Amino acid sequence: MVRYLGTQVDSNLNFNHHVSTVVRKAFYIAHLIRKGIASRAKDVITPLYSSLIRPLLEYNAPFSMYLTKYMQQLEKPQRFLTKKIQGLQHMTYMERMKALSLYFVSYRLMRGDLCLACRAVSNPALMKMLHI
Repeated sequence: MVRYLGTQVDSNLNFNHHVSTVVRKAFYIAHLIRKGIASRAKDVITPLYSSLIRPLLEYNAPFSMYLTKYMQQLEKPQRFLTKKIQGLQHMTYMERMKALSLYFVSYRLMRGDLCLACRAVSNPALMKMLHI
């Protein structure tokens, strides 16, 4: 197991341990939010999710994270916490995301990659640094 800049990779270039560690940390924070905050209002829970859990899920997401098994694992803490919000318990995951004006983790990761690609194309120095 090698850890480089916060990403854990094994000798077969699998990110299973990295993803499980990130998801475990996200669930831990989600449980702390659930137990420590009395309010279940979306005005309270959504900013806490956006500032504490989402950056944890998005940081150091390598390209192979786009595999379905990794995306499903990364979405679990978001599913869990949004289900606990008052008035959204009986909605589907898609309906909860629309009601909260949140995006799926997979969408945010792809959007970040597209933003980086756009900046690389418009900045020759960055293209040289990324070896493009």
